[in-house]
Amino acid sequence: MSLSLDSIGNNRLGVASEKLLKKELENKFSENASSVENELKGDAVTISEKGRALAKKITSLEESDEQAGKTAKKDAKQVKKERASESGGNKSALDKLIETLKKKIKVVEQEIQSLKGSNMHEKAKQSMLSAKTEELTLLNGQLQSAMAQKMKAAQGAAKA
Repeated sequence: MSLSLDSIGNNRLGVASEKLLKKELENKFSENASSVENELKGDAVTISEKGRALAKKITSLEESDEQAGKTAKKDAKQVKKERASESGGNKSALDKLIETLKKKIKVVEQEIQSLKGSNMHEKAKQSMLSAKTEELTLLNGQLQSAMAQKMKAAQGAAKA
């Protein structure tokens, strides 16, 4: 009977050791699985509020650049259309130049009047008045030249 008791004890010991071994293997497997899982997840990163704001600003600027590009294309198409219609339009480029020069002359004349009535230091006032007067003289010269070209063009068209 001692033989059978020993065999029963060994049997129980064998079952217990099998259970223990099985538990250890499960734990090792679980540890390895979570280790692999963590490796697959990668590093955790925290983005600061400044970083988020910067990313948002960059995205906004990129969108603005894209919109500006689209607007520039539209503007270029509009300019082409205007140039095409200009040749058949009522006003020539010379007429438009004359009109623009007259507007600029009026603006400079108003600036001169405003400077004359200002309370600014006398030397600064004289310096600015001198510059504005010179600008007015140049604009008047350009206007005279443009008007002379227009007259020549009109005389040439009348002879033809």
